[in-house]
Amino acid sequence: MVKTLREIIEDKIEEANGSGETELKVNIENSFIDRALLYVPRMMKEALDKTGITMEEPSPCPCGDNSIDFYWKTVDGELLLNVGENGASYYGDFKKDGRTIKLKGELN
Repeated sequence: MVKTLREIIEDKIEEANGSGETELKVNIENSFIDRALLYVPRMMKEALDKTGITMEEPSPCPCGDNSIDFYWKTVDGELLLNVGENGASYYGDFKKDGRTIKLKGELN
């Protein structure tokens, strides 16, 4: 069974809070997860528009500051999108046609 991004995020939150490795607890509300997931297709379109590279589904990771990272890695490069309470920021590097394309910005 293939899990949705939401299910993966929920599993990782549960895993982080149950590990006992840190005193910090990840406390991300369902409404925030829903809002964060809205940034994923926007970021994928932004990356496609700026690089011409189609991105697959990212790997999500809930963070200790209650934001969520979405990470993409392809043979052409990598991209990190962090979604927090005040919007989203991203950065990444891609190689295309012998040149490096750097992405950095915000999605609000």
